[in-house]
Amino acid sequence: MTRTRKKSKKSKKGKIVKDKDEFVNIYENFDEIPNSRMKGSGVYALYDNYGLYYIGLTNRSLRSRIRRHTIDRHKNKWTKYSWYKIPRIDYVKDIESILLRIMRPRGNKVRGRFRKKRS
Repeated sequence: MTRTRKKSKKSKKGKIVKDKDEFVNIYENFDEIPNSRMKGSGVYALYDNYGLYYIGLTNRSLRSRIRRHTIDRHKNKWTKYSWYKIPRIDYVKDIESILLRIMRPRGNKVRGRFRKKRS
């Protein structure tokens, strides 16, 4: 009797998020965050002392987008951040919208929108 091995299936794990860094202190080096030359599109989160403060997205550079929040209306309102690199730009907006609808962070004005269904 001969046994046949099942072919192992390739894991689907890690197909959307290609890189990440979580709960980084605001005073640590921004140079490790993907920029536009690295196809740094993705989703990021800002945290204050009480938890999640803001969720955002960028289609170009996670680094410049997070850095910009140190001087805009969110200045001095957050202390840590997380970022998730998502190279497929067509997924970024939907992922951000899902997170906004579930988490409802205090710093976001918009609650996440999806495209309207076409009839």
